[in-house]
Amino acid sequence: MLKRNLEIKLLIICAFIYSDIVISETKRGLKNKEFGPKVVGGTSVPLEKYPYSVQFFNLGSLCGGVILSSWTVLTSAHCLDVNKNIYDMNVQVGSKYIYDFNAKKHELSSYEVHDDYNKKIPFENDIAILFVKEPIKFNESAKKGILVTHNRWMDPKEKRFVVTGWGWLKYDGPLSETSLMMTSLTYMPISNCSRLHKIQLSKDMFCLYGGGERDTCRGDSGGGVLWHG
Repeated sequence: MLKRNLEIKLLIICAFIYSDIVISETKRGLKNKEFGPKVVGGTSVPLEKYPYSVQFFNLGSLCGGVILSSWTVLTSAHCLDVNKNIYDMNVQVGSKYIYDFNAKKHELSSYEVHDDYNKKIPFENDIAILFVKEPIKFNESAKKGILVTHNRWMDPKEKRFVVTGWGWLKYDGPLSETSLMMTSLTYMPISNCSRLHKIQLSKDMFCLYGGGERDTCRGDSGGGVLWHG
């Protein structure tokens, strides 16, 4: 089982100008087009620039993921809420396209959700590990991500955060079917974020802000946050 001291920071609170929509829709369950990760106001980038990024498909729903090793992928636990059957899940590696019939699709052998996911605070410990049946072969478009260590974390004045994902290019707009998208976001103190949006956050969560023009939201899940610290 995943333990409480697992120091992984995922982007789980998103789209600050639309946060009330995100939270309400997540409570009733996100399906199909609502579940897809997106980067609004972002820029198209080669997958080779962020080769740890993968697509996780679960019964027709799309989430992002981060390669941890040749056998494991990190994602958000709520990406598994829609369906628990591993035979309806797969991880697509090394392709910039969402719908790529030639891409390598990894079936799962199992998955683990954090023991304390969603127990006290919505989205608390929103972490899951996916175990693939066959090892991921590393190349220029498929490499493992490097996690932040326990004793090294962000400065409150930090501004260099990058998020990536596939999906809607604008609110309720078309999917980014042919390219990985990225954008830069700025750190917002958790006290300000919680007060401004009237949401309860745990000490293990953090908020990022895109100035009202850039964000990830409505199911932008599991893709992680790149920190240049």
